[in-house]
Amino acid sequence: MRTLLLLLALALPLAAAPAEGPSPAETKLRETLKATMLQLRTAEADKANLQAEKDVNDAKVKELAAQVDKLTKQAAADQTTAKKQIEDLTGKNAAQEQLIGKFKEALEKWKEGYAKASGVANAKEAERSKLSDQNAILRRKVEDQRAKNVALAKTANEILDRYSKFGVGEALSAREPFTGITRARLEALVQDYSDKIEDNRLKPEPAPAKKDQSQKKAEPAKATAQNTAP
Repeated sequence: MRTLLLLLALALPLAAAPAEGPSPAETKLRETLKATMLQLRTAEADKANLQAEKDVNDAKVKELAAQVDKLTKQAAADQTTAKKQIEDLTGKNAAQEQLIGKFKEALEKWKEGYAKASGVANAKEAERSKLSDQNAILRRKVEDQRAKNVALAKTANEILDRYSKFGVGEALSAREPFTGITRARLEALVQDYSDKIEDNRLKPEPAPAKKDQSQKKAEPAKATAQNTAP
């Protein structure tokens, strides 16, 4: 603005020149001055526009700086919150790891107890199976002995029946000294009954064979292997 006023002050003397007309130098000077004034106006307008644009940009920069400051504070707060959450999660993770350790220890104890219980159950099952087999064998022996008792009773009844029919004549014939036929027949009957009684007689069970030392050592080892089997 000051420059424009200065040029106006310089142009006033030229405007007040004599009426006979300006000289070529003055005309050139006026044209130059006019062009300079136009350039100054354009420059002043550009300057005003630039100043306005600068003010807008300064406002934007200030706004952006405020946003950056706000975001920085928010980031710091978020960082503090995240740090606290990480510390909480770290504590919870440690507690969970400790709890998992206790669970693993309890699981190992349960496995050990299960293995022992399984070993006892297997031993009981083997003992039950053995007793079941022995019971079946005893049942078969009882049935066999019952059959032999029936046969013995039948033989005894036959002896009593024959003895009841053994008359005096047959007794005298049994003592005849020459042929001995009746005596031989009676002796054959006696032998036949003796054989039947012997076949059907209940005999004592043979004593179980003693186990050798190697078998006695093998059985505990087999039981230990069954108890430790998974």
